[in-house]
Amino acid sequence: MPSVNLDIESLQNTQQVFVVQSENLQQLMNTVNNQLANTIWESPAASAFRATWAESYYPNLQKVYEGMTQFQQLVLQQLQRYMENEGLSS
Repeated sequence: MPSVNLDIESLQNTQQVFVVQSENLQQLMNTVNNQLANTIWESPAASAFRATWAESYYPNLQKVYEGMTQFQQLVLQQLQRYMENEGLSS
């Protein structure tokens, strides 16, 4: 059986940081989308930014968000398994 080396408190803190920051990232993405949709701004620069946002920035931020939410779930599951195996309550 593979061994597990972890510090419960630091891993709980890390998991919580990923929860909070993934929520912040989702809020940022929504805010920018809403602002772009509701801003009267017509120019070549505006068109270029909106296109880059839609084609590159937003999809890449979405991937980061998905990675953060997957990681937070993985950490939570690891913590729960470890605590169950050690007979600790959560």
